[in-house]
Amino acid sequence: MIVLTWAALLYAALTSLCLSLNRHHREVFNGRITRLNQRSLRWLGFIGIAASLACCLWLAPNGRSWVLWFCALAGLGYGLNFALAYVPRLIPAAGKLALGLALMAGVGCFLARA
Repeated sequence: MIVLTWAALLYAALTSLCLSLNRHHREVFNGRITRLNQRSLRWLGFIGIAASLACCLWLAPNGRSWVLWFCALAGLGYGLNFALAYVPRLIPAAGKLALGLALMAGVGCFLARA
């Protein structure tokens, strides 16, 4: 449950960063991205990555948490790259699902620790 929290948040952040790029946004939505949407997606992506790292370090405060986080970053980045190449229409739904899972698991972990 602990890994699900920050890994889902990390995937949602990587998805928002990918969709902030013009090429990927055009492939997924068949249209150009506005400047406001681009900046908000980038901010959400960077804040999500930082929150994922902070959540990982808070929920697993040992030395292995850094290694787990970087391995998850590499694995989820590869999975997102694969999905962008073969099934780009599923990217927004997967990002929303990951964000929902991160919120539900985060609330569950917070209530379990309290």
